[in-house]
Amino acid sequence: MNVRVESGHAGLEPLRGSRLYPRPIGRGFTRSLLKWWDEQGKEARGLLRRTKNVTSGVKSLPQALAEFQDWFNQSCISGGNKYGPEVWANDPSFDCEILKAAFKTQDMQPLWKHYDERSCRTIISLHRSILKSSPKKDLPFEGVPHHALHDARHQVKYVSTAYQNLSRGR
Repeated sequence: MNVRVESGHAGLEPLRGSRLYPRPIGRGFTRSLLKWWDEQGKEARGLLRRTKNVTSGVKSLPQALAEFQDWFNQSCISGGNKYGPEVWANDPSFDCEILKAAFKTQDMQPLWKHYDERSCRTIISLHRSILKSSPKKDLPFEGVPHHALHDARHQVKYVSTAYQNLSRGR
């Protein structure tokens, strides 16, 4: 999702409706991951069942990465940010590393530099420390928790709100 944190504007939704099944690249479902999913709500657990049983509409890793690369180049690099692309992740040392590892398995270079990574956790922590509130918890969640697109939309809202509040000092 191409997001301007300053305004909260979210652009295209890449790979919408596609699924990247983890097994073809040697990844699977660990016991602890299945236990965690089992502890989630009924709608979220349904997402896991659909992911495990999907056979149609699944994109290969090279195809998914190529589509992501096209989207990233179109919306993030040529998107008008004079400082270059910023890649926001809940935890860049986890989320970005997974994506970079996927690129590496295909002999592709990551699309951003490590210094372009931004942490959603850090901005929310700053907001809590300075302004004594948490947009992540205060803003209503729309959709199904743990649905990737719904989680991403919520993340855009609360990170943008935190950024705007911190910029204005309120």
